[in-house]
Amino acid sequence: MSKRKELFLWFLVSLPIAPIIIFGHELFHYIPALFLTQLPVDLHWASIRVEEALTGYRQAIVSILGPVYSWSLVLLAFVIIKRKLPSAWLGLFLGLGLFGSARSLRQLILLVKALLGHEVLHATRGQASDETSFAFALNIPWQIPTAFSFSVAIFGLIYFTIKAFQLRSWAHVLVLFLGYIVSGILYMLYGPILFPGGLGLRLL
Repeated sequence: MSKRKELFLWFLVSLPIAPIIIFGHELFHYIPALFLTQLPVDLHWASIRVEEALTGYRQAIVSILGPVYSWSLVLLAFVIIKRKLPSAWLGLFLGLGLFGSARSLRQLILLVKALLGHEVLHATRGQASDETSFAFALNIPWQIPTAFSFSVAIFGLIYFTIKAFQLRSWAHVLVLFLGYIVSGILYMLYGPILFPGGLGLRLL
């Protein structure tokens, strides 16, 4: 296969990456919420809405399983790309590892705010992020899950970028980034159509 054809192939396989990462993350919030609340749960294309106020272990489980899904994608990609894969699968799993970890970069904002002395947690809900909501629910230091999540982001971005370059080229790395940007834009267009409304599509 020529390099030009392979670059186009990698672009194509990167197009489903955004919904796999974003919607999968929300599903892992949504599914446990179904079993831990008595009231309906709304699933939106990039969020969920729980009508019952969750606290304690229920809040912790619903909050952390979204990030656990993202971290699992990174781990899966880390394991899979060590095998000999067809080019399309290699591009897909490199992209999942790279951008599955990138979600956790938002934790940097919280860490910087804390270093600058700004308030990180909401006074009553601790909803700065999934990780801080988890920490708040279990009454543990929010820095622990936040730092772990940020570490996953740094590891994933560096490791999978270098791997894509070593196994192919910088052009392939750039194509993965371009494909993910296009994937995200497209998902923002068709996601709300599949799961319409400000509260999302009510599945229960």
